[in-house]
Amino acid sequence: MLKFTKNGLFRCIVFLLLLFILFSARRLVYPDLNMITPKPIQNGLKPKNVIKMKSQNIGETKSQQIKGTKPRLCQRSKLLHICSEHLRVPLNVIDKNCTGSSCLCFTNNPLLYPPSVKPKHSTEQFLESELELINDLSVRDFASLPDPKNVKIRVLDAVVNMGDTIRIQVDLFDGYKKHITRGGDHIAGWIQGQGHSMDSETTDYSNGTYVLTFPSFWTGQSLVSIQLKHLRESRHLQYTWKRSLNDMFYHYGVFTSGKITQCTLCSFNPEIPGYKNTCNYTAANNYLPWYCGEPPSDHLLCRHIRKFHDLDFINFPATETEVKMLQQRKFIMLKKNINILVKDPSNSPLKKIPNCSALSPKQTWNTSWPIGYFKHGEWIQTNCRINQSKTEIIKFLQNTTFHLFGDSTTRQFYQVMKDFSKCHQTTSKWTTDKWYENSICVNVAWNFTLLWTPHEMPFAVKYIKDAQRFDIASLDRTLKLASKQNQRYIILIHYYLHYRHPISAFQHIIKRIKSILSKYPSNILNNVKLVMKGPHPFTDENCTVGLTDMIGGDFKNIMFNELKEEKNRIWYLDYWNLLNSVHSQSRHPSMKIVWQMLRMMFGYIID
Repeated sequence: MLKFTKNGLFRCIVFLLLLFILFSARRLVYPDLNMITPKPIQNGLKPKNVIKMKSQNIGETKSQQIKGTKPRLCQRSKLLHICSEHLRVPLNVIDKNCTGSSCLCFTNNPLLYPPSVKPKHSTEQFLESELELINDLSVRDFASLPDPKNVKIRVLDAVVNMGDTIRIQVDLFDGYKKHITRGGDHIAGWIQGQGHSMDSETTDYSNGTYVLTFPSFWTGQSLVSIQLKHLRESRHLQYTWKRSLNDMFYHYGVFTSGKITQCTLCSFNPEIPGYKNTCNYTAANNYLPWYCGEPPSDHLLCRHIRKFHDLDFINFPATETEVKMLQQRKFIMLKKNINILVKDPSNSPLKKIPNCSALSPKQTWNTSWPIGYFKHGEWIQTNCRINQSKTEIIKFLQNTTFHLFGDSTTRQFYQVMKDFSKCHQTTSKWTTDKWYENSICVNVAWNFTLLWTPHEMPFAVKYIKDAQRFDIASLDRTLKLASKQNQRYIILIHYYLHYRHPISAFQHIIKRIKSILSKYPSNILNNVKLVMKGPHPFTDENCTVGLTDMIGGDFKNIMFNELKEEKNRIWYLDYWNLLNSVHSQSRHPSMKIVWQMLRMMFGYIID
C-alpha cells in the first residue's frame, strides 16, 4: 500500500490544485460585452490613398502546370480540355495558323498557368474595408482559421416582449479551440416565424465575437438561423488579387473572315498577357474600356470581330491552404432553428410612418437597418408604407416608358413586368432562358413601352454586327431621348454580377454614369425618374473570389460616394435586407420575390 506523510499529502494536494487551475485556464472564456466597445465597420472611399502592398514569401508550392483536364479553383470552362490536346506541341500567340479556341492555348495564358502576383503600386482610391485588410498575412495554417465545429453561440434574449431587441452572441474559435482574436468575418442571420421573416444586424467586436440583433416585429414562437458567409482571410485574398493581377476573369473574342476563325482573350484591361497588340473597342462599348488580343492571322483585323463570350476565371495563384479555405470555409450554416419567444405586452405603441412616396430620392440612400421584413410573402417597409395597389400601379404605367439597363437580374424585372402589363413583345421571341439581345414589349391600350437592354461589356455574350458601334443601349442617348418625350420615362440602372474584375472596373462604370448625368440638369429631365438598383446577396456560387456577394457591400459604398451629388434625383433600391430576410440563395431570386422588389420601387416613385 502507498503511504503518505503529511508533507507528501500536502504536495499532492498542491499538484492537483495546479492541474485544476491549468485546466480551467484552457476553458472557453466569453468576452464581457459590457466591457467592449464595438468597432464600427469602415465604409466608403478614402480619397487619395496610395498604398504599396507588401510582397510576402509563401512557403507552399503553387500549381504551375495543367494537371490533366481537372479545373482548379473556380474554373469551369472546357479550355483546359481543349488545350491539354496541344500540350505536346505548345502553341503561342505568334502561331498564325491556329484555328478557333486552340488559339488560346499559349504558354502564358493566365487561365492555364497561374500568373505571378507582384506588388502593385496603385494610385486609385482604396476602400476603407480594403485598407483594413490589405496588409494581413497570408494563411499558412488551415487549423488557425475559424472552425465551424468549435463555434459557440449564446442566446442573450430568448424571451422578449414585443418591441424589444433579440440578441445572439457568436464566438469563433480556430481548429485548436483557441478564441479568434480578430474581426472582419461576414456573419449573417435571419429569423422566421408566424409567417414572418427578416434578417439580422451584425455587430463586429473585432476580437472573434459577433452579436446578431433582431427587432421583434411580431409575437409568438420564431426560429433563428446563423451563417458564416465569408472569412476575413478570404476577403483579404480577394483584395490582394484584385489589386495585383491584371484581371481575374477573361472573355474571348471570335474573329471571322471567310473560312478563317480565331479566338483571342478579351478584358477591360489593355494589358492582356500573351499579346503584343490589342484591339481597342472602348468607343464601340459606350466608352467603357474593352480590349481583345489582336488575332495572329494576317487575314484577320480588329474589324472582323463577330462575338464576345465569357470564358473563365484565371488559374488563381493560390496555395493549397488558400484553395482549401476558399472551398471549405464559405456559406457554412453555424446553427439552425434557435428558439425565440416574443410576448405581447398589449401596450406596444404603433409607430406612425409616412408613405414611401413621401420620401425624397436622397432619403432612399440614407435608410438605416432594418429597412423591412416579410409578412405572409409581402415585403413590409419599416421606415415607410408601400400603399400602392396593383390598380394604382397599372394607372401609373399608362403613358409611360420603362427602360431597364443591366444584366440577367434586370431581365427578370422585364419578365415580371411583361406578365404584369400583358404587353406584346415586338422584338425577337426569346428562344433560351439566357437571352442576351435587346427586348421591347408594348401595351398599346396603356401606351406603355417596356425595354430591357444588356449593359456594356463585360457581359456574358454579345453578338457584333458593327465593330465601330456595338448593338447596346447608351445611357447618354437614352437620357437625350427621354428629355424630349412628353410622357413619363423610368430608367433603372444596374451593374453588379458581371464585374468579376479588379475594383477599378466597377469604379470606372460608376464614374462614367456620373459623367453622363452631369450633362443633363434636373430641369431637363422633369419627366424622367432615375432608379439605381443596388447589389444583392446570394450563396449559389462556388467561386467566392469571383462572382460573389463578398464584394457587394464595397460596390454599394462606391456608388454612395461617387454619386453623392446625384442622390437628389436618383432613387436607390437597397435589396440587401429584403433578400437576406428570406435567405435567398440564388443570384436569380424567385419571380414572387422579384415582384416584391418591384413593389419597393413603385412605392418610392409613384406620387
